[in-house]
Amino acid sequence: MNLRLSKTISFGKEVQRRGVAGKGGSLGDPRSNEGIGGGAPGTNRHPSLTFSVMAINLLNNVNLGPRVGVLGSPLFGQSNSTVRISDDVSQAANHRIDFQVVLTM
Repeated sequence: MNLRLSKTISFGKEVQRRGVAGKGGSLGDPRSNEGIGGGAPGTNRHPSLTFSVMAINLLNNVNLGPRVGVLGSPLFGQSNSTVRISDDVSQAANHRIDFQVVLTM
C-alpha cells in the first residue's frame, strides 16, 4: 500500500503575474507583458508552501529475493536477500518514506 499526503499553505500578499512564460529576456521586464510570468497575463496568486510526505510500501511487506537452490546448502529453499531491480537499486520497493517541501512564488 502506497500513500501520499500534502498540505498547501498560502501566505503573504497576492502577487499579480504578468506575461507569458518563455518570451522576453531571462527574467523579463516587470513593467511589460513579457518575460517569465508563470501563467497567463493577469493571473493573481499568493505565494505558498506545500509540504508532502509519500510512503511506499507503507505496511513494510519485505519483498524477498530468489530462494537458495543449492541442494547441499543449509539455506536451501530459503531467501537470504531482498529483491533487486538493478545493481543501483538494492532495496527495490521495500519500505520507503520521502518528504518534500515546495515554495511557489
